Amino acid sequence: MVKPLDQLREVPRTQRRSPAKPLAVFARHDPDRDEAMARAFRTGVDSKQEIAAFLGVHDSTVSRAIGRFEASVEFTSTERTDRRDA
Repeated sequence: MVKPLDQLREVPRTQRRSPAKPLAVFARHDPDRDEAMARAFRTGVDSKQEIAAFLGVHDSTVSRAIGRFEASVEFTSTERTDRRDA
């Protein structure tokens, strides 16, 4: 038997998350293109291929940007998104 919605005790985390920003927002608001690509990817919404197509770069450019951003001092563990939750 299925429980009515008001009786559910817990809502899955993925359903509680606010929607991710569109790629255009990352591209417009991040002055550093590499950082914009990395932050967009970390949301777990867009693939590397989608980000590359949107920005007009090769997939490997996005991969390298993500790698550099994650290796940078600015990237902390609190900014990481668990890709399994996305």
